[in-house]
Amino acid sequence: VSGIQDITIKCILVDLGGVKIRFSEGVSSALQAEVSAKTRQTLARLGKLAGKSSIVITSARRTARRQAELMYKSKIRYSANGRAIIAISNRNIPKEQALKLMEEKILEFQNKNMVVSNHCLSPAAYARKNVVDLGKNSNNAASAQALNHFHKICKQAVAEGWITKVITPIDDNAEGAFYIEINQ
Repeated sequence: VSGIQDITIKCILVDLGGVKIRFSEGVSSALQAEVSAKTRQTLARLGKLAGKSSIVITSARRTARRQAELMYKSKIRYSANGRAIIAISNRNIPKEQALKLMEEKILEFQNKNMVVSNHCLSPAAYARKNVVDLGKNSNNAASAQALNHFHKICKQAVAEGWITKVITPIDDNAEGAFYIEINQ
């Protein structure tokens, strides 16, 4: 996510075909556990095609509070629901008050089955569609060459149907990560 620095790597969870799947420190072990074996295998396949020895998941499912923190004053393009959340952060109110209001609005949307971000789903909905971010810096994809290479591999995976959706930093220069959706 733009404006968020990559966080220290916490643990190696699994080695699939020579590609280690790891999580940044900001992803709790409870949220790590929600990332399915299918998603891990898919990411390992991406890593193998990209010639990487590891893939770092910098974000998975998020709590409403965490989503509010990441959306505060965000420049990333969101749907109308997301823009309504960001609009709260642009009010002339103290940051903590804005974050509380944003979190409340996110939860209100969730209760109406309205999506703000596909990262911010119920555990049941996340089990049907895993959404992860792979930070470009954490995954050594910050150089133009590495970024283009990983972008092409991700787009090929979408075309072949083993990844549902991808948004890369090339698609949206406000993105600091590769956003990947994988239906389960």
